[in-house]
Amino acid sequence: MRDIYLLGSCRTPIGRFNGALQGLPAPAMAAVCLRTALLRAGVDAGEVAEVLC
Repeated sequence: MRDIYLLGSCRTPIGRFNGALQGLPAPAMAAVCLRTALLRAGVDAGEVAEVLC
């Protein structure tokens, strides 16, 4: 099996201190970016073996 690398970027939301995003943990925000990057690349999440951030 060949190694394939997907490079992309996505910006997490920016909020105010104690604002609407205060209850959203960092891993949840990162997950949104990862899903977006995979969607943009047309890659199914089930095909991903490892993610490095």
